[in-house]
Amino acid sequence: MKKIIKIISISMLLLCLSGCEASTSENNGITKANSTTVNKKNEEQKNTIITIPDENLRIAIVNELIKTTNSDILSKDNIEKVTYLEISDRKISNLEGIQYLINLKDLDLNNNQISNLEPLSKLNNITNLNLFGNYTIANLEPLKGMVNLTNLDLGRNQITDLKPIGNLINLKQLNLCANKLKDITPLNSLVNLNYLDLSNNKEIYDVIALTKLNKLEILSLSDNTLCDIDPLKSLINLTDLNISVNKISNLCPLKSLNNLTKLYMDRNNISDITVLKYLTNLIELRLEGNPIKSYDAVKSYYKKLEDKDFEIN
Repeated sequence: MKKIIKIISISMLLLCLSGCEASTSENNGITKANSTTVNKKNEEQKNTIITIPDENLRIAIVNELIKTTNSDILSKDNIEKVTYLEISDRKISNLEGIQYLINLKDLDLNNNQISNLEPLSKLNNITNLNLFGNYTIANLEPLKGMVNLTNLDLGRNQITDLKPIGNLINLKQLNLCANKLKDITPLNSLVNLNYLDLSNNKEIYDVIALTKLNKLEILSLSDNTLCDIDPLKSLINLTDLNISVNKISNLCPLKSLNNLTKLYMDRNNISDITVLKYLTNLIELRLEGNPIKSYDAVKSYYKKLEDKDFEIN
């Protein structure tokens, strides 16, 4: 009887082990099948051909692909290898498709016909972006995630609101000339800027937002409606300053800016230039179109000026 029970027990154990092995084998088969499916999907995605509706954009990307990969196939895998793209003056109006170039670092789109920047919103590896002279760009919201940007050119567009770029604290160079700006408050957090162009916006009258941007070396505020330049007195690292074509009369805030080598302030309301006697490092100075009473303040270094628009008898 004991032998029979033992035989039955062994038989049941063998059946269990056999079932476990079968289950394990089945699970392994499922895992391998799933893995194969995933790999197949990944391969299909890599080989997916990207559609680019704008013919001029498509041609430009293909040309860059040929240089980068020796291939003209617009596959997802191929275009992810592109890190540089220069496509200026091509009459491009639609950026759809460019969002797949996820490894772009340098993108130059100046002098095109672009208004919608949404396809750029996922390209967060870009460090240099040039959108100068597109004339119709107004909404900067798609750029707010580009936290790696160091150089951004938005000159000659229709921008009124700078809030979307106020968090791009790695910016070192920023061109906003010839837009429709009045309020520049969002710039107050861009403390790493060393170059800033706000010229030809016509209606900028308050520059208090620039007070803490003390890494600035080059600053252009020409062709606006500035009266008060007191906020500039803290920008002691400035070497180039352009405040031409404004409504400025008081130059006292410039007294502390003795690193200036280039100073343009023609066509203002300046009559007293006494403060210029402290700016002895100047090599370029423009004063034309002001009701200046005396040039005595600059006599000591007048002869070393390499560029000037006035004469001292």
